Amino acid sequence: MTMLRVVPYDRSRDRAWRRFLDESTNGTIFHDLRFLAYHREREWSDHHLLFYDGEEVVALLPGGLVPGEPPRYVSPCGASFGGFVVRGQPPARLATALVRTLIEHVRGEGAGAIEISPSPPVYQASPGHAIEFALSAAGFRRQVRALTHVVTLGGVNNLGETFVSSARRAARRAGRLGVKVESSEDYRKFYDLLWADRQALGAEPTHSLEDLMRLRELVPEALHLFLAKAKRELVGGTLLFVCNRRVVLNFYLCRKRERQDLRMSNLLASQTIDWASREGFLYYDFGTSTIDMEPNWGLVRFKEGFGATPYLREHWKLELG
Repeated sequence: MTMLRVVPYDRSRDRAWRRFLDESTNGTIFHDLRFLAYHREREWSDHHLLFYDGEEVVALLPGGLVPGEPPRYVSPCGASFGGFVVRGQPPARLATALVRTLIEHVRGEGAGAIEISPSPPVYQASPGHAIEFALSAAGFRRQVRALTHVVTLGGVNNLGETFVSSARRAARRAGRLGVKVESSEDYRKFYDLLWADRQALGAEPTHSLEDLMRLRELVPEALHLFLAKAKRELVGGTLLFVCNRRVVLNFYLCRKRERQDLRMSNLLASQTIDWASREGFLYYDFGTSTIDMEPNWGLVRFKEGFGATPYLREHWKLELG
């Protein structure tokens, strides 16, 4: 079996982390330590890991130790997904060694469990299941599965023709009613609309306005904001995260509910999908459509109207005896 060593991240290893992340085939913005630095108040202690075979880095794992009796090691902490970052699809022997080395290290840190939420397959340039097999063989169990809806952009000549007719009609109706979508940097107005929209659902945004402003400073190339306006009135908005060279994630889509007859959500989705395609991305991820394994069928219908296909987001857990 391949013998690996694991080294906790510190600033002296920043260059090694960033170089490997840039060269990886499945790394995302959620593995980027610049992104993760936006958290000012944390309920965990950062414990990011680099895995070495000799002097060569062969994997990264962002994560943290969450307090408890005993504590838990969780990847990611404060992001949508984490998991191992690798180059290519690791051979089964290397994947097994990564998982075993992680378990030994986390036991040594006094943790009682490990939880990992890897990215869906579309985020990987070399998809495969070696790591999932290694997790399962080591005793990890799938705790949660969520559906995320993804539009395939690569190789599609006329994306609009892949939309169902009702989605196309709604987007065209918004245009006829004078709704226009434009790129913007006005995060404050967007956040006011986002907050009101989520409050109407009895929820709150994942991020505060301060969080978004800090992310814009830390990773400005990764955030793209689009606003929908009817004349000068703000009626909708979408915030996209560029996750890697393959995938754009629609993290927030919101609307002014009293003006939803304008069908601005359809126009925002249609035009930001077109933008992602023109920019050369291969996939447009609408984000999750389930809560606690229960689909939001209205949301599912909306996303599938744009040709989106459901993929799994999985959460793995191992109790350490």
